[in-house]
Amino acid sequence: NIAYHEAKHLSKHFDWVTLYVNQPPRRAYTPPSLPDNVELRVNNLRRLVNPSLFIKLVADSKLVHTHFLPSPTEATTLIPLLRSTILTHHGSLAPELGNARRKAGWAGYTLKRLQLELLKRGFKKIIVPSTFMAQHAELEGFKRESLAIIANGVELDLYRGGEALQLEGEPPILWVGYTKPSKGSHIMIALSKKLESTLPKARIHFVGYYNQAYASELSRRSVKNIVLHGPKSPFEMPKYYRGAWFTLNPSLFESFSMVTLESLASSRPVITVDNGAARDLVTHGQNGYISQPDPEELAQYVYTLSQDQYKLREMSENAFKSAQNYDWPNVTTKLVELLRRTM
Repeated sequence: NIAYHEAKHLSKHFDWVTLYVNQPPRRAYTPPSLPDNVELRVNNLRRLVNPSLFIKLVADSKLVHTHFLPSPTEATTLIPLLRSTILTHHGSLAPELGNARRKAGWAGYTLKRLQLELLKRGFKKIIVPSTFMAQHAELEGFKRESLAIIANGVELDLYRGGEALQLEGEPPILWVGYTKPSKGSHIMIALSKKLESTLPKARIHFVGYYNQAYASELSRRSVKNIVLHGPKSPFEMPKYYRGAWFTLNPSLFESFSMVTLESLASSRPVITVDNGAARDLVTHGQNGYISQPDPEELAQYVYTLSQDQYKLREMSENAFKSAQNYDWPNVTTKLVELLRRTM
């Protein structure tokens, strides 16, 4: 979704933009319409496993946007091509050295170390989306001058105003993500049990991919205040954000957090776990609350915001104001300036 919008807005600054997508969109995703000077090429590969295809794509590209690190083999082959290329990386820059050693021994560990070193030297610039990720990269040995912090953008016109779903509950609370431990799914179960006594009419509306095991766990624990909606298209999401009083983000690690930004753009405050990038977007007490990953503390913030309508209105106004800095035209201007300096 980010790459589509990035290409759409870059096309206003360049004569021609070609967007290579190495994975078909999920069924619930509808890409935005693209201008005539944007060519879209979708490759039906989950990963770029074909080295010759990968080499061709990067040889033709000036900006590589990926959540995946190139493999050591790919990176070794591509070094001559990468010198004039920018990598915009929104996943973790740290190779899983410990896991590599456990799974593949010293050989796997050595390959992962090689991968990290090639990344440090291969790309002309590495764009990271938050202050936290820049600090994280520096701790791993990346030079500060090789890093550029450019946040993700949001289509403000899509999120402000418009239709709101009538979500059940008082208050109706939105949770967007995946039902896996790293995204705080276990925290939400514990939180839901606490809210049963403090806010018995509250409902947490989950939007995103979930597995049957999680649904079964909710049933086993008799959790009645979490409503599973399943995945929705980005074009449906504004209605869900606006249908809630505020958004909960229990994720334990975020390199940026589009959920938080989209909620703010919808004038909905965010109660978030202190997960790395949260402090770039949420100012505690102004457009949301930043909590430890503790159900008790989260429940207190949920109760406070639910009971204080004046505070809720104030935070809602602040939420939209804080999102204006991340409107795609503002973000694209920074990206274009970096591209022109490096191309």
